[in-house]
Amino acid sequence: MFIVLAKSALLSTCRATGIRKYSGNKCEHGTVYFSHSTQQGKRKRRFARLNLEFRKFNSTLMKCGLIMIVRMNTAVVLSLLILPAIFADEPTTAGGGTCSRQLHNSQNITVVAAPGAKGEPGTEGPQGPKGGPGEKGVRGAPGKLGPVGPAGEKGDKGQQGSRGEKGVPGTSPPAPLVVAFSVARTTKLEKPSSNTVVTYDVILSNVGGAYNQETGKFVATVGGVYFFTFTGMTLYLPNAIYFVCLMKNGAKMVSLLEINDQQSNGQSSSNSAILQLQPGDEVWVELGSDRSLYSDSGKYLTFSGFLIHAI
Repeated sequence: MFIVLAKSALLSTCRATGIRKYSGNKCEHGTVYFSHSTQQGKRKRRFARLNLEFRKFNSTLMKCGLIMIVRMNTAVVLSLLILPAIFADEPTTAGGGTCSRQLHNSQNITVVAAPGAKGEPGTEGPQGPKGGPGEKGVRGAPGKLGPVGPAGEKGDKGQQGSRGEKGVPGTSPPAPLVVAFSVARTTKLEKPSSNTVVTYDVILSNVGGAYNQETGKFVATVGGVYFFTFTGMTLYLPNAIYFVCLMKNGAKMVSLLEINDQQSNGQSSSNSAILQLQPGDEVWVELGSDRSLYSDSGKYLTFSGFLIHAI
């Protein structure tokens, strides 16, 4: 079967020939569609109608300028007739958009006009319902660490914390240094030929061991401020005299001088001083040459000292 059926060719041919409407022996611009409505009845009646309708259809196409070359055998024609339906009908409009010829036995040939100009866009429709939430996406990789931000404002003072546990006992501070001594002499010392260090045979106290009984000198073991005092007494003789000095490293600090008158009474006196010493400094009592000191078991001659404050 060879059928030349072109939509564009049919439209061009109908427009060129000026044929306007197909109704009986007329046609209007458009496209040919075939519509075979299925009829109840026997197949023989369908076969009988085929030749008549086909001749009418072919004659109409020739009038529209469309050449249809049909070569088919009887079997092909019969096959086409038994199809239930080919195309639907299109009604003819007053504006000439469609033309059709109503054929017998409910078979139509419908010519549909070319599409018109594009219409204006319609108004926007109502908004559709809100969609449901989508599935949670895959967590992305952590980003790079950003720069350090500026320091924030100072916060409010917090509440006082609870009292902590009692600590372990600490070590006691070292006891303050104590340096003190006191000595006495129980015998007299008469007219030495030169200045002589007075020694003392009775040790009343010697805390720190700074006094040397053999030399009669105090040797400082700790630097600091010290207090010293000493005494003297004349012989029981008229015009007896003594002169003693408190010495520091060979220098006179303070002195005592006592002279009897014509009476033979003993005269006693004392003196004292506060000295700053460095470790190794020496302090002693010294009797001048050709002078005498008296003492007995009453211990009238004494020499004492102690550390006031270590430095």
